[in-house]
Amino acid sequence: MNYKSGQIVVVDLGAPPNEVKGHEQANSRPCLVVKHFSHLSLLTVIPITTKKQKYNPYSIVNLLKGTGNLKYDSYALCHQIRTISEDRITDVVGLIDMHTLLRIKAVVVDIFDF
Repeated sequence: MNYKSGQIVVVDLGAPPNEVKGHEQANSRPCLVVKHFSHLSLLTVIPITTKKQKYNPYSIVNLLKGTGNLKYDSYALCHQIRTISEDRITDVVGLIDMHTLLRIKAVVVDIFDF
């Protein structure tokens, strides 16, 4: 399948304690596709959570219910960006709007301090 930047997909990020460590996001959860490397069968994604963070650093972007067909108000954890195999994707949820995608990309660029 050809995944697009801005798509929300459900990804199996693995289960603790063997497949994830520390504060890494785990389990099956929605993730935002940042980039698809189709020739490598890899995607760079940002995990999404519904848990409101105790603090809201600049690296978290709020996603309102309905954005990209999300069922709940959610948060894109841009500091948790990671590259995964296409084999980890279990479903496609939807596509976010361009304005939200640009907000997320701006945060990612800032995180990497380019």
